[in-house]
Amino acid sequence: MTTSIPVDALIVGAGPTGLTLAGVLLRRGLRVRLIDAAPAPSPYSRAIGIQSRTLESLDLLGLADAFVAAGLSLRGASFVSAGREIGKVSFDSLDTRFPFILSLPQNETERILAGWVEGMGGQIERGVTLDTFTQTDADDDAGEATGAPIVATLRHADGASEQVAVSWLIGCDGAHSRVRHLVGATFRGAAYPETFALADVRVAWQWTPDWARIFFHPDGLLAAFPLPGDRYRLIMDTASSPSAADAPADEATHPPAPTLDEVSAIVAQRSASDARLSDARWLASFRISARSVNHTRFGRVFLVGDAAHIHSPAGGQGMNTGIQDAINLGWKLALTQRGLAHDALLESYERERRPIAEDVLRESGALLRAATLRNPLGQRARDGAFALLTSLSVVERRLVRQIAEVTINYRHSSLTAPAHLSRAAGSGARVRPGDYLPEVDGLLAPDGQPTRLCELLRGGASLLLAFTPDATPATTRKQMRELAQAIQPWGDALVAYRVAPSLAISQPADATNPLPTLADAKGALRSAFGLASEGDALLVIRPDGYLGLRAEGAGAVEALRGYTARVLGVAGPTGV
Repeated sequence: MTTSIPVDALIVGAGPTGLTLAGVLLRRGLRVRLIDAAPAPSPYSRAIGIQSRTLESLDLLGLADAFVAAGLSLRGASFVSAGREIGKVSFDSLDTRFPFILSLPQNETERILAGWVEGMGGQIERGVTLDTFTQTDADDDAGEATGAPIVATLRHADGASEQVAVSWLIGCDGAHSRVRHLVGATFRGAAYPETFALADVRVAWQWTPDWARIFFHPDGLLAAFPLPGDRYRLIMDTASSPSAADAPADEATHPPAPTLDEVSAIVAQRSASDARLSDARWLASFRISARSVNHTRFGRVFLVGDAAHIHSPAGGQGMNTGIQDAINLGWKLALTQRGLAHDALLESYERERRPIAEDVLRESGALLRAATLRNPLGQRARDGAFALLTSLSVVERRLVRQIAEVTINYRHSSLTAPAHLSRAAGSGARVRPGDYLPEVDGLLAPDGQPTRLCELLRGGASLLLAFTPDATPATTRKQMRELAQAIQPWGDALVAYRVAPSLAISQPADATNPLPTLADAKGALRSAFGLASEGDALLVIRPDGYLGLRAEGAGAVEALRGYTARVLGVAGPTGV
C-alpha cells in the first residue's frame, strides 16, 4: 500500500456537483483530489435542465457564456391535453440575465466543468474508489502521525491500494453514495410506485423546439424536452404499459429498457400526433425515489448533491440543487481551511442548504403526483387547474420564479447580518441581506475597463462596496483608511472598492486612497440596491452572490465589524 502527499480536500464523485466543488476550492488555492469510480465520463445526457439561478451562479465562476453557447434556450413549459395547449409558463419576464431554461445534456455540463477544473491544475482520477476512511481529532496521536484528521484508503482500477491523509472528505457520489454509507447517515424516504421510460431521440412533429411540452393523457404522462442538435429527451410513466406491468418482481428496481417502437407508440398516443421517432441514442427505464439524509455534516465529512438528497425530476432541479450546494460549501470550506474563519462557519452549510433541498423534495413530489394522476375525475380537475392558474399572471410569475429558483435566499441564515438602514433609505431597501445580487452593468473597473457587478466576484472572494457622498478629499481618505483597517481580518478573502460619486472616474488604490475606486457614472449600483441617493453605505456580497451585509448611515463600519465576527469568528480592529 502506498502513502500519498496529504491534501486539503478529497472529493468523491466527479459529476457536476463534485466538479463544481473542486473548481471552487482550487481557485482559492486549496490542494484537492477528485476521484470517481467510473473509468470514463458517462456518454449519456442524464440531467438536462439548467435553471436561471444556477446560470447566475455559473456566471460568478466565469462559465455561464460557455454553457449558454453549448445549450439550447427554452422559453418555458407548455401543458397539452388531448392535443390542445391548456396553459403555459413563460420565462420571458424573469428579471435576470438568463430568462430561460437552458437545455444541455449532463455529459456536456461535465465536459465544460472538467475543462475549467483542469485549467486550474486539477485532475480527475477515474477508476478510483473510496474503500474506507478513519476520522480522528487532529490533536490525537493518530492525527499528528498523518498530519491530517482523516486517512482515506483508495482502491485503483488495477487493484492497487493507496492511503491519503486529508483535512476534509466530501461525498458528491450520488444516490448510491459510498461516503454516505461509510458515515452511517440515515437516508429517509421511499420510492415512487411508478416506473418511467426515458428516450433520447429525434422527433418529427408539429411542436416547435423552443418550449418544453408536458402532455397529460388518461393513460399517463409524457414530457418532451428539446435538446441541442435537433433531439428530444422524452420521459413517460409506463405503469400501465405491458413492458412495465409484466416485469418480473426481481427486476422492480432495474426494469428493462423500452424499445423504440414501444416509445413511439406511447408518444403518438399521448401527444395526439403522428410523431415520428428515430435515431435513438439512449433508451432506459427507471424508478424514482424521494430521500434525504438526517444531516449533511459528520465531523470533517460532508454530503453534497444527490449524496444528500434525491427526488423526482419534475421541475428539473436536482442537478441545479447539487451545483448550488457545492458553491455554498466551497467558499466556506476554503475560508476555514486557510485559517481565516472558525469551524463554526461550516455549520451554516446544512442550515442554509438543507431547507432548500427539503423544499425541492416536497414541490417536485407534488408536481409528479399531479402529473401521474390516474383517477379520471382527478385528471379533469388537474387539467382545469393548470388552465386556470397559468392564465393568472400573478400565479404564473410566482410559479416561474420558483422553477427558475430565483426565489432562493438566505434571509434567515445565521450568516446574514440584519440590515442597518438610514431612516431615509429604509423604504427603498428592495434588496435585503440574504437576497441574491441584482444584475448591474455599466461600471468601470479601477483599470478603466467596463465591468459588471457579478464579474467583480469572479476571483472567489467576498466583495465590499463602499458608497461615500461627495465630500472633501481629506474626509474621504479618512473613511477609506478606517474601512481598510476594518477588513484586515479577511486577508485576500474580501475585495473592497470605493464606489465613486457620479462624476468621478475609476482609479486604482494608492497611498492616499487605500481602496481602489469603482466608477458608477449613472448611479446604477445605488439604484439596483435601493440605496439612498446620498449618504454613506456599505454592502458585502458573499462569493456565492448573496448579500451578507447592508449598512447605511452612521454605524456602518461597526456593522461591518459585526459581520466580520459573524462570518469569520473574529472582529476587525477598532480605531482609525
